[in-house]
Amino acid sequence: MPDTVMENTIFPVLGRYEVMDKSGQSTTIYIRPDSIKKGIIWISGLQEGMFKAYLKESPGTYKIPAQPTLANDSIVRAVDMAEKQSGKMSGKSVSEGTLLYDIDAQTVRINLGKKFDEEDPASVFSVIDATGTQGAPMPVKRKSKKTTDKSITYTGTKI
Repeated sequence: MPDTVMENTIFPVLGRYEVMDKSGQSTTIYIRPDSIKKGIIWISGLQEGMFKAYLKESPGTYKIPAQPTLANDSIVRAVDMAEKQSGKMSGKSVSEGTLLYDIDAQTVRINLGKKFDEEDPASVFSVIDATGTQGAPMPVKRKSKKTTDKSITYTGTKI
């Protein structure tokens, strides 16, 4: 007989993590399953608040939709629709993002602010060098808006 199938075997991303942001700030986050739908997880403990992510590719690729966040609870537990409707919103919101879990290294990477890439979800974590053009381009006078990367990336290991 095969071993008993546990929830962590099916969804290895579930658990507690020690994460750091770009500035070196460290915090503990919790990733829990949704109490109603199996393909949804809830992330709590970040300064943005508690938010959900949808399973896109098993076992560790999740899409974080743009959404208002819930207040982080002192007791971490799965959130159902009744709590969401009870008005415990934190007043903050998160932009669309990506959560990737590496099973072998037991690490999680979370990016908030960059659109989820359906073809290559890991591409939001790589740095793209746009200086690979051939020859010197002709100078063109045009008004352009400065684009700044306002995304936030967290990386952490399972505790």
